[in-house]
Amino acid sequence: MLHALDRDPPGITSDRATSPGMVERALESESRGLRMLSERQRQVFALLARGLSNKMIARELNVTEGTVKTHVATIFDVLNVHNRVSAIAKARALALEQDAPPSSSG
Repeated sequence: MLHALDRDPPGITSDRATSPGMVERALESESRGLRMLSERQRQVFALLARGLSNKMIARELNVTEGTVKTHVATIFDVLNVHNRVSAIAKARALALEQDAPPSSSG
C-alpha cells in the first residue's frame, strides 16, 4: 500500500510530486481544506503521510490510539476522502496547485 504513495498523481510527472516533504508543505500552506485542520491534526496527518500506523502515531505524540483515530476521521472528513492514500493524494494535489503559476486571463 505504501508503494502507491510513491507514484505520481494522475497527470503529474514531476519529481516534486513524490518528494518526501510534499504533504508537509501542503500542511504548512494555507491550502483550502487543510487550513481547517488543528495543529494536532496536522501533526497526525504528517505522521500518517510517513506511513505510521495509528498505534505508532499515538506513541509518537503521547496520546491514545483512540485520539489518533478521532483525528484521522476528522482529517478524512475535512478532505472529503475515505482512506489514507486518498488523503495523501489530495494533500499532494493541493501542494502542487499552490506551486502552480497563476493562470493568466485575458
